Amino acid sequence: MKRVVAAAVLLAVQGLVWPAVAEAADQMVISTGSPKGVYTKYATALRDKVVEMAKMRGLTPPEIIIATSNGSLENVTRLGKGEAQLAPVQPDVWYHFKEHGKGAPKLQLLTQLHEEYAYLLCNRAAKIASVDYFEKNNAELITVGSGAAVTWRAWVELDKDYARSKPIFEASPAVALQKVAAGGGAPCLLYVAGLNNDFLKVDAAKLADKVVL
Repeated sequence: MKRVVAAAVLLAVQGLVWPAVAEAADQMVISTGSPKGVYTKYATALRDKVVEMAKMRGLTPPEIIIATSNGSLENVTRLGKGEAQLAPVQPDVWYHFKEHGKGAPKLQLLTQLHEEYAYLLCNRAAKIASVDYFEKNNAELITVGSGAAVTWRAWVELDKDYARSKPIFEASPAVALQKVAAGGGAPCLLYVAGLNNDFLKVDAAKLADKVVL
């Protein structure tokens, strides 16, 4: 099962003027996500484009460091601490910080990126058809990464019945997938990402006999 969440966004520290700052800086850090994730691929493409544009204009390209992370919450934290200047962030996390982040870092939205979806992957033997199962039953659900954890929190705020179920945080998508496939614990995992991501196309596909979307 999948649901549309919203478009991922590219955030920057307040006052940063893009792309002028990239041309003037000696070094920039883009905080992303998992090494094989869409955010890291996007950051890599962005870095390559900045380098290409700098060379075309006869400028020395800045050193752009791509720093992988545990997800959107860590990305926002790094921006706030000055450890990164740019970061793709899941929309639910951006909304959460805008609405509930007392003392949150001052950030600005540069642009919207791709649409993101909330994917529910379940153990086949559990025969769970949709996320509504967790609205009606006292169950455990693995939230993969900080973005999925915030998405689940937002669902609970919108519908208190989801509070019946207990979210279990797991930073690693691969570990979460193995736990669901093995059975005996949380029957499903919640994963937020764009279309055509490697986690679904490669990792989940290898366990298609045990796990269903």
